[in-house]
Amino acid sequence: MYSDDHIQKLRDERARVFHHMKDIADRDQRGELRSEDEAAWQSANADYDRLTAAIERAERGNQHQAIEERYADQRIVQRPQFLTEQRVETPVVDDSDEAILRRLASGEIRSWDFAPERRDVLTSSSGAPVPTSFYGQLVEHLIVMTPMLDPSVVTILNTSGGENLQIPRTLAYSGGTITAQGAAMADADPTFQAFLTLGAFKYSSLVQVSSEMLTDSGVPDFTGYLARQMATSMATAVGNVLTRGTGTVQPTGIVTAAGTGVTGATATSGVFTADNLIDLSFAVNSSYRRSAKAGWMAQAATLGTIRKLKTTDGYYVYEPNIRGFGQPDRLLGFPIYENPDVAATGTAVQSVVFGDFGMFYVRQVGGVNLARSDEFAFSSDLVTFRCTWRGDSGLTHQGAVTTFRGGTA
Repeated sequence: MYSDDHIQKLRDERARVFHHMKDIADRDQRGELRSEDEAAWQSANADYDRLTAAIERAERGNQHQAIEERYADQRIVQRPQFLTEQRVETPVVDDSDEAILRRLASGEIRSWDFAPERRDVLTSSSGAPVPTSFYGQLVEHLIVMTPMLDPSVVTILNTSGGENLQIPRTLAYSGGTITAQGAAMADADPTFQAFLTLGAFKYSSLVQVSSEMLTDSGVPDFTGYLARQMATSMATAVGNVLTRGTGTVQPTGIVTAAGTGVTGATATSGVFTADNLIDLSFAVNSSYRRSAKAGWMAQAATLGTIRKLKTTDGYYVYEPNIRGFGQPDRLLGFPIYENPDVAATGTAVQSVVFGDFGMFYVRQVGGVNLARSDEFAFSSDLVTFRCTWRGDSGLTHQGAVTTFRGGTA
């Protein structure tokens, strides 16, 4: 596109040539034409034609540019049909969890490894419901069923392989001693504990669904139904061993690894008092008590008993949540997490857990795996979905978490 300044310069130059030609014509009319005027006239006439053509070309170019800009959208819409038909576009692959579930349900793919630690399943909304994907629902239900898979409660380690994972840990710090001037300094090396070795135990769940349920539109919220069924079975198995696992042929549970900080009185059927819980909170080192992940863990019936405890002034020690939706209740200033796998109150039973849950490590291998098979129950026209989880767990320092044990009869 030509600028206005450029076109104006061409016009000024043509005007100068025009006046030069006019001077030659005036001398010719007065009979004063000189010998060199003929050559000058021919040269000026050629310059005038050249400049006129250049001006017209520039003006036409600007007009065409303006027309193209004005009708650019129409020109794109009105492209020749054969160009549209011959255009080759690379398809965009939708790898969202919802799309993966649809491809599993339709048989397009047979298995899929979902990424671990997908915690946020809903986004904020001004009133319209926000859809959730399959894997998001699955993890959501696991967290609701057990806090032992919630990374805001315990420490989650995600690894790609299942080989043994060794975690070094200390048992005691080096100590300082008074030393006389010129005397040799005594050795005070830190004491290292045995490695915490985390392996990879596998847990699985199978759900079989009729082909009619997959294809009939009359079945409401199939993805939610399937997620709840598989999540319940997986959470029951995994949550139980992460809480009370023996550590031999299964993960070491947090209750198994924790020590006993307070033992209840005898002849009370394992019931605790408010003073017992205060003592329990001070049974761990203050560094663990000040941790951001320090808290309580018990099952619902036990929490109901705690909810009724009062001080001598008649105030409940249990603090219901007033901080907003999704925040835990508190006891003595620490958050409370409901865990259905902690034992109920009873004689010689560990029924309340307190400490720094961040020191409890849960190792996951590759997250949750969901696979589909159309052949496993082919004769029954059933589609089988398999959910697997591999992992292990352990407490890095026994003194970080402690429990209340009911007194003997």
